[in-house]
Amino acid sequence: MRSVLTAVFLLASQIGNAEPLKCTITKKFVCDVAQGCRPSAANIWNEIDLERKTFARCDRASCDNYDARMSQSGAYTNIEVPGRGLIAKLGGPNPAEFVEVATLMGTVLNSFGSCR
Repeated sequence: MRSVLTAVFLLASQIGNAEPLKCTITKKFVCDVAQGCRPSAANIWNEIDLERKTFARCDRASCDNYDARMSQSGAYTNIEVPGRGLIAKLGGPNPAEFVEVATLMGTVLNSFGSCR
């Protein structure tokens, strides 16, 4: 219970900060029916603004910003980007754990990392 409260406190302290969280992707997998799941280059990052409820997928060229729905579940924040086939989860210890699932037609992109 104490670790959950510590994680909630750390995340709450980050929420009060006007700066968006930067989520660095350390592992990424591409999955489809033909080839199953395989590792992929982790050449993107995400920026999450918990205060403004926005979610951005970024690469070297630019960031695509989206309005997001965010809900709390214990020490984790569930993130949904309506109409984009994208969900994410943020929380846990500092740096916060991050997982994202995005779909592109029949392909599923699974990304794992951490946010600060």
